[in-house]
Amino acid sequence: MERTRTKLSKEEFERAGIPRNYVALGLLRVEKDATTKGGIHMGFLEDSTWEDESETHPADIASVIGRVIKVPQKLYYNENDPHNSMLWDTDMELEIGDLCWFSLMESLNANEMAIDGKIVRIIPYADCFVAKRSKWPTLNEDVWVRKHEVICLNGYVLLEQVPIPSVSELDQIDHGVYEDRGVVRYLGTPNRDYVDYKSSDDIVIKEGDLAYIKLGYRPFPLERRSYMAHFEGDKLFWCLQRRRIIAAI
Repeated sequence: MERTRTKLSKEEFERAGIPRNYVALGLLRVEKDATTKGGIHMGFLEDSTWEDESETHPADIASVIGRVIKVPQKLYYNENDPHNSMLWDTDMELEIGDLCWFSLMESLNANEMAIDGKIVRIIPYADCFVAKRSKWPTLNEDVWVRKHEVICLNGYVLLEQVPIPSVSELDQIDHGVYEDRGVVRYLGTPNRDYVDYKSSDDIVIKEGDLAYIKLGYRPFPLERRSYMAHFEGDKLFWCLQRRRIIAAI
């Protein structure tokens, strides 16, 4: 069934507020328009059904990237009010104009608006993982190219996936990647506190460390398929909060 969209003009949206602890993101594309970097159309109709329950195609091409267009003035954290509070204490690090990667499940279930033809989804800040912010070089730099600052949000860390090696030179099978470890490539500011008193971001990690993930926790991919990836070329990254890391070497 096609998603219901609230239609607003740009002027109406600018006057409207958004819920506490949420951000408004303008999608780079909607699922039905999904196209690979090679130009192959991969989209589908929103009322399509899939007979095979193992089919991942809708998730593979789901819109998980958007441009930040509205943010709350501040985040609400109160460990004595867990139903309304963020589940961890952190800063609101997003700025209008940032490119933001966010939760697949929130993308599929989010409230959606059509603002003068542009699709906007309202996403909990807690389900935003990482952002890229444009930085223009100074005049004394040799090459005039736009750069991007990477901001990991909500205590999240991006791990480069580590392939499982072949057992011999004759072994040509793709064994996939380890799901219990990864190389730390991007990390941000730790969360200060959690409603769950057993959680903590106290572990010391740095870029380049091989991080091992706590038993029982499965990391999730920031992007699911290399042919649809936008974060860093064709690279795929595991995404998890640093509280889920048990050791780093």
